[in-house]
Amino acid sequence: MLRRICHKFHPMRNNNSHRNARPEQENVMNRFILSTALLALVLIIAMIAPTAVNADTLYAHDPFDVSDGGSATTYDLNEPDPYNTGTIHQQGPMSVGFDGSTSWNSTSHYITDAEGLTYTNGQSLATSGGSVIFGNAGGTRKAARDMTVSVDANLDVVYLSGLMRYDDPVNGSGDYTGWGVSSSSGDRDLTFGASDGPADAMRYGLGVQSGTGNAPGTEFGDAFDAGPAIHLYVLKIEFNAGANGTDEKITVWVNPDLSLNESGNTAALSEYEAEAFANSSDISRFVFYSYGLGNLDIYYDELRLGDTWASVTPTLAVPTPAALPAGLVLLAGIVARRR
Repeated sequence: MLRRICHKFHPMRNNNSHRNARPEQENVMNRFILSTALLALVLIIAMIAPTAVNADTLYAHDPFDVSDGGSATTYDLNEPDPYNTGTIHQQGPMSVGFDGSTSWNSTSHYITDAEGLTYTNGQSLATSGGSVIFGNAGGTRKAARDMTVSVDANLDVVYLSGLMRYDDPVNGSGDYTGWGVSSSSGDRDLTFGASDGPADAMRYGLGVQSGTGNAPGTEFGDAFDAGPAIHLYVLKIEFNAGANGTDEKITVWVNPDLSLNESGNTAALSEYEAEAFANSSDISRFVFYSYGLGNLDIYYDELRLGDTWASVTPTLAVPTPAALPAGLVLLAGIVARRR
């Protein structure tokens, strides 16, 4: 009897419970390995995918995204007859600094286009599809849109940036085109763009308008060739920092290196002093301004107003060459461990 009992409870004979536990332990381990592998894959994708960086406080941004029929966040795209349909007049989709309650007041000639502008120098500017094209008009043309935020003109400094492309040279006495900002009263506009220069070329220009008067087209910097090249302009506006204590000090960069910060881009195009916001207490509008251009095609895109250089020059982070191999090594190690 004793022999039978000992045989029944012998540890080598009673091992069914251990055998049953092994498959469950393997299942737990497999799930752990699979979860870890999936996490590694997500990390690899995150390292590869470009993401926007360098964002500080952005007051307003109009990317001019477009879609057929328009939407709450896009302009209506009307082609192929842009000069008669598809104007930005009474269009005002939502974006940073715009809640959809305001719209552009231009009646013609500033129209939506499917082609968005892009810019790369050192790094790529964060952009999206769509742009605005101006063309087929002479005389004075102005478009404005109220922001739903108001920036105090008594701040120390603000930054403004935007993209422009010229398919033809501005070549005529007094001709000018630019984009910029305006006060809520609309009586003072500060724009930057291009004015007439030598044949087949233009000069960078700064315009300070009073009311609806013609842009002075102040010229500075070297002449540059027109054509399909896309230009990024960055303006730093320091209020009441001029030599007389009341003028604004305006520093301009053209085509800066986006892999560098403001101090690294030491070759600013020019510094200019002007009473840009006389008797104005705020900046609350984006504006386009053109004068005497005739039958030219000029593209605008990615207008930004912010409080720092970084806020108006957000870039796409490009993964380092080591990012992908490192991620693959991690994933390979997990698989090898599984085996």
